[in-house]
Amino acid sequence: MLICGEDLGLLAPVVPEVMRQFNIMGLRVQRYLTCLIIKLLHLLMYNIILLLFIIIIIIIIYYYYYLLLLLLLLLLLLLLLLLLLLLLLLLLLLLLLLECLLIQHNITIIRVHMKKYIIISISITIQIFIIIYYYLFILYIY
Repeated sequence: MLICGEDLGLLAPVVPEVMRQFNIMGLRVQRYLTCLIIKLLHLLMYNIILLLFIIIIIIIIYYYYYLLLLLLLLLLLLLLLLLLLLLLLLLLLLLLLLECLLIQHNITIIRVHMKKYIIISISITIQIFIIIYYYLFILYIY
């Protein structure tokens, strides 16, 4: 079982003190990224369950209330976009974890890349969101 806040102070007693501190910091960043990935996987699982529940409700309500159906479809679209954002964040955090494993010597580089990856994933999701609403608006007009 992975414990996110575990202290790694007893590692590498043979290594000199500087390398010991350096390795502890790298392992803490790896553990932090791994915990973030696990939390994102949990969010994805809950989001998928909620999406399936809404799809079942849409199928049940389809023949009765069209306005409620439209609202549920919009909610479904928002949840799909949230799912897309979570998948992008998960992918980018996995890439960041790989980068953390490859570049353990500079933690500030990893922090900068983490911010960059999150900004990129949010911007991609917003662009997809705008495109989907644009096409929905065109379909609504016609």
